[in-house]
This record gives sequence, C-alpha cells and structure tokens, in this order.
Amino acid sequence: MNEITYRPDEEAGFSAILRRQAETHADFTYSLSGNVISIVDLNLGNRSPTNDIESVLRKIEHYHQGSIVGFNNMYRDSEGVWDIIARNRAAG
Repeated sequence: MNEITYRPDEEAGFSAILRRQAETHADFTYSLSGNVISIVDLNLGNRSPTNDIESVLRKIEHYHQGSIVGFNNMYRDSEGVWDIIARNRAAG
C-alpha cells in the first residue's frame, strides 16, 4: 500500500515556513494510506487542526494534487487521542 507523508518541519528554508504559516493557522502532519487521511496535531501553540479544518484540508488537497472528496479523515489531538473528522461538504 502506498503511503504519502507530509511534515512541515522538513520543508526547505525559512520562507517556506513563513508561507505555510500564512496559509494555515494549524501546525500538523498528515499521512495518506489508501482512502484514509491521518492528521496529527503538532501542538506548537497555534490553532488545532480541528479548529482550522477547512484550511488544513485545502492544504492537504494542494499537496495531494487532487481531490480528497471521499477520503475518511482521522485526527490525533495534542493529548494523543484519535477521533474521526466528519465533513459536511467537500474541501476546496
């Protein structure tokens, strides 16, 4: 099974970090496995991914370079607890 992982702390350069922070107010990593997106809160003091979920999903869709409609979304909060993210509408 193919898995894609995005880690914002591995983006090259300070300008990339500033650009990322300007676009999304949450600090997170994610991975794709099959049709499941697993989002992990990095707990760096900014908004949680659930409080910025539309921006987070748009960011994931941008890096995925395709629609993520139909994907199941999981979220691990700063306490390490996993939950399902219910979406009422498609991202984008």
